[in-house]
Amino acid sequence: MLLFGSDRVSARRAYEMGLVNAVVKPEALQRESAALARRAAILDANAVRLTKLAINQSYQQMGIEQALRQALALDVEIETTDTEESATFKSILAERGVRAAVAWREGRIRLLDVPAAG
Repeated sequence: MLLFGSDRVSARRAYEMGLVNAVVKPEALQRESAALARRAAILDANAVRLTKLAINQSYQQMGIEQALRQALALDVEIETTDTEESATFKSILAERGVRAAVAWREGRIRLLDVPAAG
């Protein structure tokens, strides 16, 4: 997703990938959110605290903070490095909006999807 700019994922696909834990219709969102909040509210606070502590300590052991700092530094470099492509994208974004800029980017991707002759 990061490498190829595949940042548009349907709700169903996000669920299949494990990026979200539920997909609900817009009209059910408030009801489902309230139900989830009620479930969270009855959990044992100490068990929740200790579970979060265990998760955080595991991530610390894996070096997650350093990895996130490195990723942020590289993302800043990616976002601030001017290329012909980034200048065009930003220009379209400023002049015509997000949809036009994404359409331009996707059009470039489709150009590369032409099957090889042969």
